[in-house]
Amino acid sequence: LINRTIDKAQQLAERFSALFPIEVIDNANGCFDASFDVMIQSTSLGHHGRCPEIDPAWLRSETTLYDLNYGPAHQPVQAWCQQQGVQCFDGLGMLVEQAAMAFGLFTGQRPDTDRIHDWIRG
Repeated sequence: LINRTIDKAQQLAERFSALFPIEVIDNANGCFDASFDVMIQSTSLGHHGRCPEIDPAWLRSETTLYDLNYGPAHQPVQAWCQQQGVQCFDGLGMLVEQAAMAFGLFTGQRPDTDRIHDWIRG
């Protein structure tokens, strides 16, 4: 697990360590030798037409990148992932599922999100 700060990475690792083992990597010097199964892109750079600096050495053919952005803000990361041959998903699915959960908590009825996903993706 890498985060912008080592303290936050350690907090996340401690929080989820009961689920699975998590190795925290200190990125203080911006140089480490590791590759990842999953990368989660959570910056707002896509809203400015930019992609975060991702070292291609961090990738393997099996790496999946999940970008919390969707729509135009997702396009810079999507384009970069296509160039790298990495599977990439946008955050629209998470938005739909969070809305469905909130709706279910409020009304007691959970909507059929498959239909919503199909409708949004057109």
